Amino acid sequence: MGSSRGGFNADKILDAIEQKGINQVYVIGGDGTHRGCNALIQRSVERKMIVSFVGIPKTIDNDIPIIDSSFGFNTSCEVAARMIDAAYVEATNAQNGVGLVKLMGRYSGFISRNAALANGNVDICLVPELPFELQGPKGLYESILKRVKDQGHCVVVVAEGAEEGLINPNEHITQVERRDDSNNLIYDDIGKFLKEAIVKYAKEQHGVPLTLKYIDPTYAIRSVPSNAVDTIMCAKLAQNAVHGAMAGYTGFSVGIVRNSVSWIPVTTLIKAGTNRISMDDRVWQRLMAQNRQPPMVNEEF
Repeated sequence: MGSSRGGFNADKILDAIEQKGINQVYVIGGDGTHRGCNALIQRSVERKMIVSFVGIPKTIDNDIPIIDSSFGFNTSCEVAARMIDAAYVEATNAQNGVGLVKLMGRYSGFISRNAALANGNVDICLVPELPFELQGPKGLYESILKRVKDQGHCVVVVAEGAEEGLINPNEHITQVERRDDSNNLIYDDIGKFLKEAIVKYAKEQHGVPLTLKYIDPTYAIRSVPSNAVDTIMCAKLAQNAVHGAMAGYTGFSVGIVRNSVSWIPVTTLIKAGTNRISMDDRVWQRLMAQNRQPPMVNEEF
């Protein structure tokens, strides 16, 4: 067993399932995985195969809709919060210190949001759903410098896909559009870009020398053992996935909805789109109140 990214040959997979006499298939992964699972379901119906296909949500980005949270998300937030601690220590132990942490989240910034809220030392959090600008009197660079001036340091958390929130087309970091094997847009590394751009801006525009430490714990966050909450959830999802298949159901995914185990049609999950942060939700508003983060959008835009 392993993982992969990209397209697949449905008939080749179904041929192997048929040859091996398999009648239950458990597909574990995120939104792309569930779309692939649905393609297998539809093709198996056309071939009149008697196979139960069951999806199990597992993505640390928490971008699967309808369910309360996905397996791995709680663990990733816990580890990310500890990584932010390291950035805070570096920032507060240097003159004009800035701690910059890049976390996973291509289209959804849940890890950044929850880790920042749990840590409590974050001054600015950038997620794909948040509109912001880099330049200008209310832009990111000036917001960082103001925080450094006021308290002597600044801790910034940025999701890997935060560039999607840039509203000024002249500031886009990715110049050439590229896509991976699953047709996801590949952004240039916003963390590495900001690491250099923040220091350069402070020096050239204000003559302020910053000491910036950059932490990118991407794989350290997603490759750790699951914590107690996720371990219990994993067992609960697995057991109920098997119960559903043994009961004769197919084409469903098992998830926690309002703290109860639910069987959800895979097509329903797919049609619901991607789970994303709302700027009006209470969790985001709590973070904004906690870190006193201003809107980083200039009035002319």
